[in-house]
Amino acid sequence: MVRAPDGRSVSPDERRRPHVTRLTDGDSSTEGEIALLGALLRAC
Repeated sequence: MVRAPDGRSVSPDERRRPHVTRLTDGDSSTEGEIALLGALLRAC
């Protein structure tokens, strides 16, 4: 498991596909999603 910027543990597949994380984590804040997307952009 990989640690997301907002503190959740996500699998590498979820890191590559943010929509999966959004579906499985209903209380994810918009700020957390923006941080996650920012991390994805930096990782590319």
